[in-house]
Amino acid sequence: LKLQFLYLIASRVGARQMSAALWVLAAAAARAGVPPCSICADRLRANYLFQPYVDSERVMLSWEVAATDPALKGLAQTKFRVTAVDAASGEVVWNSTLAASDSVGVEYLGARAAGMRVVWSVDLWDQDGVGPCACHSGAADSSSWFEFALLAEADWRNASWVTRNDTVYPSQYKNECSFYTANPTAVVRRAWTVDETRTLASARVYVAGLGYFRASLNGVPLTSAGEARSICEPGGRCVPSATAREPPPSYLDPPFSDFGTRVYYSAYNVTAALQRSRGSAVLEVELGNGWYAPFPMRFWGNLNMRQTMAAAVGDPKCRVLVVMAYTDGSEEAVVSEALSGTWTASNTSTVLNNLYLGEVFDNTNGVGGDPAPVAEAAPFSTPGVALQVSPIPPVTPQGPPLPARRLAVHPGAAPTCAPVGPSVLADPVPPNEVVDRVEVLDTGRNHAGTCRFDVAWNPQAPAGATARVVAKYGETLYPNGCVNVMTSVAGQIKTPNKGAPCQPPLAFQGSELRLKKGAAAGAAEAVTWEPSFSWHGMRYVELHVLSGGGVPTLTLLPNVSLTCTALRTNVDEALVDWASTDARLNTVLAMSKNTFDSNLMSVQSDCPHRERFGYGGDALASGEALLSRYDFAAFYAKRAVDFVDAQRSNGGYTEVAPFNGIASSGLGDGSGPIGWEAYLPEALLWLRKYYGHRSLLKELYPSVLRYAALLDANPPGIRAGLGDWMPLEPTDVAFTGLNFARSSYLAVANISNLVGNASAAALYTNRAAAVRDAINAEFLNASTGAYGAGSQTGQSMALYNHIAPNATREQVLSVLVDNIRGAGNVSGRGNGPPRGGAGPHMLAGMFGTKWVLGTLSEHGLSDLALEILTQESWPSVYWMSSNPYANATTVWESWFFSNNTFSHNHPMFASHEQWVLNHVLGIMPAPDADAFSKVLIKPSPPLLMAQRAPSQTAAVSATYRTARGPIMMAWDLAAATRQLNVRFRIPPNVAAVVALPNVPVHTVGSGYHTYMTTL
Repeated sequence: LKLQFLYLIASRVGARQMSAALWVLAAAAARAGVPPCSICADRLRANYLFQPYVDSERVMLSWEVAATDPALKGLAQTKFRVTAVDAASGEVVWNSTLAASDSVGVEYLGARAAGMRVVWSVDLWDQDGVGPCACHSGAADSSSWFEFALLAEADWRNASWVTRNDTVYPSQYKNECSFYTANPTAVVRRAWTVDETRTLASARVYVAGLGYFRASLNGVPLTSAGEARSICEPGGRCVPSATAREPPPSYLDPPFSDFGTRVYYSAYNVTAALQRSRGSAVLEVELGNGWYAPFPMRFWGNLNMRQTMAAAVGDPKCRVLVVMAYTDGSEEAVVSEALSGTWTASNTSTVLNNLYLGEVFDNTNGVGGDPAPVAEAAPFSTPGVALQVSPIPPVTPQGPPLPARRLAVHPGAAPTCAPVGPSVLADPVPPNEVVDRVEVLDTGRNHAGTCRFDVAWNPQAPAGATARVVAKYGETLYPNGCVNVMTSVAGQIKTPNKGAPCQPPLAFQGSELRLKKGAAAGAAEAVTWEPSFSWHGMRYVELHVLSGGGVPTLTLLPNVSLTCTALRTNVDEALVDWASTDARLNTVLAMSKNTFDSNLMSVQSDCPHRERFGYGGDALASGEALLSRYDFAAFYAKRAVDFVDAQRSNGGYTEVAPFNGIASSGLGDGSGPIGWEAYLPEALLWLRKYYGHRSLLKELYPSVLRYAALLDANPPGIRAGLGDWMPLEPTDVAFTGLNFARSSYLAVANISNLVGNASAAALYTNRAAAVRDAINAEFLNASTGAYGAGSQTGQSMALYNHIAPNATREQVLSVLVDNIRGAGNVSGRGNGPPRGGAGPHMLAGMFGTKWVLGTLSEHGLSDLALEILTQESWPSVYWMSSNPYANATTVWESWFFSNNTFSHNHPMFASHEQWVLNHVLGIMPAPDADAFSKVLIKPSPPLLMAQRAPSQTAAVSATYRTARGPIMMAWDLAAATRQLNVRFRIPPNVAAVVALPNVPVHTVGSGYHTYMTTL
């Protein structure tokens, strides 16, 4: 009773007046005296990440409300209390008191200090008022941590930006041609002694890089993938979870940003590493070019990112801070600086690195050189440039390694494949070089990543023997079995350019090793190398093995094996445990997932090789498809900031962000085309609907109003944009442009309403209505229901976006369906096929594909949607996977086969992922949902799935993890009886509107729900 009284007092006066231990003891005692809880908090997140480092102005806390018994229905959180403790001192730094607000987006209002780790726990009260409830068993965990990184410039403790000393190791980047000569990457190094007379309590390393970097401590790579998952107690103690795995290695740090506006840094917990160091520590940071030091190549013959990104380019550099805290309360810091001579730099054997061309490894002249003192780089902490801890997970390996399987070996004496051509490195190759062999390797699927080279010299090769190994990466094979690089060439650079005489005439993706054997004849020697600062989009690798001098016979050349690793930003998967009886649909989903996985290197890119840019239009077309597959709460928040950082002075958003100068058919001042500008307002609404990003909407609202003001000026570009990209039939760009303007006005109106600006909401609602009326007046033939020429894009756009008047919607739909059913035998494009197959087909472009599929299912035509998605004949997504030209494992940029221009790994046509989640599986966030607070359960099962199933019964099941918890769905459908059995589970605090065939629409709460009905 005394402890319960103390708990009551603590609730009233606040936790600061009580010790953390007493608080926890009182809470435990109070829990012991209440009835069993039906709910508890689980999967705690800060800023939408698990156990992150944070430095933002606001820290937003979220958790899932888990049911202690999944079978219980009607569960809900009615109140919560957050208790936050300083992990170092054990002092309570914040007690939210009892609150009745949400489980998503709760702002932390406690103490803030650089380096402070906050352990926080959540107690809940359920729908019956029972509480406090918390989970501390099994996978459930009602406590977690986040840690403040560096909160102000002063927290960097005067650390300087440092780089290689140009007087000792001169940079070769003096003119355009020098970029293609040997310019080794630099390793910045600092050694120090850890004081063993004191007990180390914690140690952190903070590294900011301009250009990519890889950091290591005592020879062990550091990873920005966080720490092994901890299980925390409310009192502040955290221990590794029994099921936690060591975090994976990270690649391509830091995330891509507009370096003239924002630079991200990484934070590393090195406490255990320094405790094991026995007093000696050596920190090394290798610097690569990344996006900060692009080569002056001319994309499409003219775009030079060295110029268009001039405010945010330079030679690679880093800023480093090490903070060691001891149990006696003292601290010690090691900061990057150039004056003392304790920080040194030397060269590595990576003598060229470029995002697109790849890297060159050369050990023929030894490694590095003597370390020399670093130089202080020009000050970069200029006004307006934010230095911020990375807000997203890093790029990490995905899935098991992909061993490259040999398909063929071609002897050099009888070449089958084209010669490798001149080295990307302008430095001369041995004059007596001879091709030994060309090997063609298959990694099994198209993907984005890197490959490790394991080279083993023949022991009988003499010391001094040299060889060169060149890898060419590509997506497809030529008929002769050699690798086709043409669909992945950087910026379509395929011929010499007089304006850039030193750039490669063919800018293919590659890797090169220049090798020299050091061991004497009779001794084995091996070299293992993996590129650190580039990645490639590929399925196939063509290896050219060439001899240099000192090799008596070609049989003494080294053997080379490759192991490749798929990479992407390590966002969690939201759609899990997918199972379906439809093999074609499964194939299409595997293709789109491979495609998405290939295009997530800190931005959502168009392709993983030729461009790698973050196009707004591509994201608008496929954004909700990716939201249907991944947890993008943090990733898309970062992408929204990318576009706001790039916003032009006229209020327009750029075609790509971070901005690199691309501005096609835009709205002026370097802004993008209207369909690409429309992405940002829509993305903000997605972030609210899927994840509850309320504070971000308020923060970026002024930017959205600036964009709306640009639309108010009615720039001519609205009617002259790029339209629906890559369709097989045209749609008037004025029609699509006005649609995008209207959707932007509606988005601005919705955002205005959400941030409490009712007058702006009314204003932009009216403007959207005026644009809708103008569209119908100009383009709709009210007697036939056709918009313009009646294209699939135009008809579905009018229906999907609620432009078509109610009185004509059936006619508009009829025109769409007639078009689809009459789209057989369409004329061929590109390199094949010459003509399409019979029957219904998709002809729409990247925007229209989403609209067509969604419109058909909304009108009870899911069979037709599935048919055109999985047609065995051209054009369809499924046809890409099985055809006479190349059997795709990813979605292409074009409906037709291309062997020289268009990418074979492009997400823009993969919007079917959203259709599968919303209409096949039947899980859709309601338009007014806040972090999936309301969901529409409305599966539209295609009867075609049952009819082509061997058992004549179709079945689908999956789990979709929302911000509030997992939604599980399963259904089966019998072809003969049309009986549909549906079973789903809703998490607490989510209202589900059930709209099943022949079932009255109604709303249910949490728990399992089962229905039997008929189509």
